[in-house]
Amino acid sequence: MLSVTNARSDDAATLEEVEAFLNDNADQGVRPRPTEQMKLAMDSGLALLIRDETALVGLSLVHQFRIEGGVRFFSEIGTMRITANGRGLQILLTRLHLAQMYVEEFGAAHHDIFAVVSHGSASEHNLTDVCGLTDWVPPKDLVTARACKGLPFSPAKRILHAEAPAIVRARAEMRAAHLDADIYALPRGKGEVRLDLGWLSPELLVV
Repeated sequence: MLSVTNARSDDAATLEEVEAFLNDNADQGVRPRPTEQMKLAMDSGLALLIRDETALVGLSLVHQFRIEGGVRFFSEIGTMRITANGRGLQILLTRLHLAQMYVEEFGAAHHDIFAVVSHGSASEHNLTDVCGLTDWVPPKDLVTARACKGLPFSPAKRILHAEAPAIVRARAEMRAAHLDADIYALPRGKGEVRLDLGWLSPELLVV
């Protein structure tokens, strides 16, 4: 059975494993990021790793940007690569990210969750039609903050935003997928997955 866990960069072996996985499974839809940015993403506590019985088969990281003064906080679902049951797991990981960020809030007065996808891609379909993210024009502060990290927004990509209905939907879908203890049904009827996540409980998913 597949299992999903959170990971942090203070586990050097896991960080090396994550970078090796991304290098070995490079994809044009996943932008390479410097090691330091990977560490920061994992330090958020939002890194999700997927394993089968023998190896890492997927991961998803959230890259965060806090505008000076902490008035506004942005989280980008920005490094997601899956080699097993890709579409169903992408939906699952997106819902998990939305649910966890809703629970943890991160102490910002205004928290925006966004993603950048290619037009016509499976990711675009999963995040819009299935997960409910909508088109978004990022504020100038975020455009500048992202560019300063060497990550300018591409005009060829579609920028999506998780409004409140998408977050409510994610929590409701995760609640409906709960089977027993830490076992959840995968989207699209593709089997089951163990979510070994200390913060997650069915009670937190009640809408």
